[in-house]
Amino acid sequence: MSELRAHQLSTLTAALLFFGLGYLMLKNQILTASPASLLASGALLLFLTLIFEFGFFHYIGKYPWEKLLADYNILAGRVWALLLIWIAATPWIIKFIIKK
Repeated sequence: MSELRAHQLSTLTAALLFFGLGYLMLKNQILTASPASLLASGALLLFLTLIFEFGFFHYIGKYPWEKLLADYNILAGRVWALLLIWIAATPWIIKFIIKK
């Protein structure tokens, strides 16, 4: 498997794991949550993920900024940015699924 395919597969795996964990943690509370709180929760998850990724991998892992930003190049097949959008949308998606 190529490095690009591995990146795409690991991103998909992470998306499924984040969703499953979010569902298990939020399924009982999400029906009473307001749209504003769901938006805030998704934004907080996105913010914390970015802080961890860039903070840890640049300052602790010593990765250069160029390498970190390369994973956001969707035109090159790098789908990490889609995972971040998915993380931010997860509370809304879970509420939509539960309401059905």
